Amino acid sequence: MIRGSKIIGMEIYNDKARRVGEVKDLVLDEKRGVLTGFTLESRGPVALCVPFETVKAIGDIVLVATKEQQQGRA
Repeated sequence: MIRGSKIIGMEIYNDKARRVGEVKDLVLDEKRGVLTGFTLESRGPVALCVPFETVKAIGDIVLVATKEQQQGRA
């Protein structure tokens, strides 16, 4: 297990070593009680979100799958 406070502020990189952003907050599904994603830097009134199902690993950074790899899993 890992605390949310440890994840906030972590850098997010995709599996092609490209920086995606920094975790600004966690997105939770209140009804199911599960983590659904991470919010990144806001662009105006909209916050960008990385869905949790794209997360491949969490360590010193958060590693997420690229769109191409996600489509290959479908």
